[in-house]
Amino acid sequence: AALMLGWLAEAGYDLGAPADLPADGDALIHRLLEGRSNDPESGHRPPLAHLPSTLGGLQDWLAHDMQTERFYHRTIVGLVVALAKLSAWSDHQIVDGFTGTTGEVALQGARRLSLTTSGRSQAYALTLLLGILLMAAWLFANPASTELLRPLR
Repeated sequence: AALMLGWLAEAGYDLGAPADLPADGDALIHRLLEGRSNDPESGHRPPLAHLPSTLGGLQDWLAHDMQTERFYHRTIVGLVVALAKLSAWSDHQIVDGFTGTTGEVALQGARRLSLTTSGRSQAYALTLLLGILLMAAWLFANPASTELLRPLR
């Protein structure tokens, strides 16, 4: 590897001053280990855990995927959860409340009506006759209703 660095320098690549190039492989390894390394066994200098303080916020932002997950949860997921809660509340309070109340009113009305019937056919016939008499009295007492009967004559 040290020979290759020499060949690159001879070919015109700028590798610094020729005196700075390592003479052999051992010198190259020592030069490389002087700097920071991610090798946990190197024991020289700890790896670069954070960027310099001027770029620390950028590193955190990039390390956490530009906060997209937090943004997604605060906007999209938050909106969907709020709409789901509103839908559940309206279904429970409005729809179930209306149908439950309507059914309860119908049952109470049916119970009250059941107390007024005796089960005898004479009572049903009397109710029917009274209804017909009331309708006839209303038709003859109301002047506008006599015009409805005119085509029948």
